[in-house]
Amino acid sequence: MGLFDFREKLRIPAGTDSSHAVNLGQLNAAIASVGEPTGDVAVTAKLGATIEPLKGHYPTADIVTNELQAAAPTAYTGQVTYTTQASPARFRVGGLLAQSEGFYWNNINGNEIDESSLSAASITSFEVEFWHSGTDLTLDLRNDASVVNSYGAADYRIIVDDMLMPPSAGAVATAQNGWNHTPNTSALRYHVLKFATSQTRRIRLMLGLVTLSQVRIPGASDIWPAPPRFRFASLGDSWGHAALASTEGSIVAGTFPGELALRNGWEGWNLHQGGTGYENPGGGGGTSAYWSADRQAALAALPDLDLIIVSGGGNDASDDPEEIADLADIMWSGIKIARPFSTLVVVGAQAPNLFAGLDDLNDALKTHALANEHVDLFVDMWSPSPWITGTSGHLDDKDGNGSRDMFITNESIADIHPSHAGARNVAEHLARALRGGIR
Repeated sequence: MGLFDFREKLRIPAGTDSSHAVNLGQLNAAIASVGEPTGDVAVTAKLGATIEPLKGHYPTADIVTNELQAAAPTAYTGQVTYTTQASPARFRVGGLLAQSEGFYWNNINGNEIDESSLSAASITSFEVEFWHSGTDLTLDLRNDASVVNSYGAADYRIIVDDMLMPPSAGAVATAQNGWNHTPNTSALRYHVLKFATSQTRRIRLMLGLVTLSQVRIPGASDIWPAPPRFRFASLGDSWGHAALASTEGSIVAGTFPGELALRNGWEGWNLHQGGTGYENPGGGGGTSAYWSADRQAALAALPDLDLIIVSGGGNDASDDPEEIADLADIMWSGIKIARPFSTLVVVGAQAPNLFAGLDDLNDALKTHALANEHVDLFVDMWSPSPWITGTSGHLDDKDGNGSRDMFITNESIADIHPSHAGARNVAEHLARALRGGIR
């Protein structure tokens, strides 16, 4: 029995917005009148405490700023006189170096952290945020790792005071669903922002397979690190990691964890690795199974987290579902023991019929998650109806039997990963499930 079946018993006012977690104060008062919460009511109470502060937060991706001019030239065209800011101390960086391999910060002045020999399967996205005062600034972005150049253009997004900057035209290779894509060349890409008024603004960059080398500002301007946001970590496979060399370019920052961070104003730490699962270690290049020693260490290295999401398992679909679910149980309990104050959400196997065995695996994961006291919420991508439908088709080969034609991209790796629109679709479903609790 879910939260909304308890409305009568808990005497929750009928006017309460059912699209969000119930107000925690109302819930606590109601629970006190009927005794100790059990099962999913207790879970939803905890999720209410986590999500309620964000209840009135507008969806970032629905608001676009029109206060600036922007360009992305291949040569620097900004202020003749400027100062550069390249020290990480000037920025809040989320997701950077969360794994021992895979993230890199490249300073063109020589301070370089770059693991360019890694497989693309172990490189994920990160974000940079800072306060800026003044009217203009230039972002020096570099697409300089050999592994990046092997997979085509990589995406990035710029957000100003929680409002999206419109995608630039012309100099940027493509702009898919609002995400700018850099060309696959080992060169700087300058992104120039010019504001109509001089004031202090918060600048947020969501970067995938793109490094920030430095920020150039006029002498009268300054920048400072922004404070932390609501923090979540997402751990899983390539559905949250990347679709590479696809019709839309390489989708990395714009995968579903990035879209979830974007639409909720959250700070995301992406621990996904392509080709991996609860048992499957992936194809090398720094990858390993979900609960390997390396990935446990990566999770342990993160700051305090409000929310941890574990998703997927499709790479284990050819194995015995019960054996995979047993491994998942060990992992889920291990996470909660290590991070007792973080809400743990498990998302089942991918919804589309990408290959045989996904439905049986999802059923096994669901049964084990609902019985595991350490799992705060299980989210089912199959029920009450699949988040992505159809048995075939993708952006470049539409078969007309479901939403795969829009939500799955074609790529040189495999035609099984979400497009930009598909990632947003998954993120919006997941955000709704988090806000609504267990139904």
